[in-house]
Amino acid sequence: AFVLECLQINQLHQGHDHNVSGVWSQNITGQGVVVSIVDDGLEWNNTDLEQSYEASGSYDLNDNDPDPFPRYDEENTNHHGTRCAGEIAAQPNAFCAVGLSFGAKVSGTRILDGEVTDSMEAFAFGLEPNINHIYSRSW
Repeated sequence: AFVLECLQINQLHQGHDHNVSGVWSQNITGQGVVVSIVDDGLEWNNTDLEQSYEASGSYDLNDNDPDPFPRYDEENTNHHGTRCAGEIAAQPNAFCAVGLSFGAKVSGTRILDGEVTDSMEAFAFGLEPNINHIYSRSW
């Protein structure tokens, strides 16, 4: 029923589906996969992402704590990681779009809100390998 709902949503917005509807019709949705978003943070309580969030694979390298929530300032610049997570795993709802792999989970590694060193990057791409299956860096 979940896949059917996504296919119906895409029928309303044809051409905005990255040609993924055929994959969904085969019940390939990303279920069982965790994608780690290595970026400027992950707004895990976002309506599109709260059901997809995998806290146990997440970390904040800028504040050295387990919560990768972005730090917002007057310019509101730290939203890229949340947008990337939505492209991957946003849940079908009336709020916004649906992610390409809406059955997947996402974790977040906040690293781009301060100085980044080679050792920080290496840590980020090896964080919780028994939980995270894919590490996404789109910067």
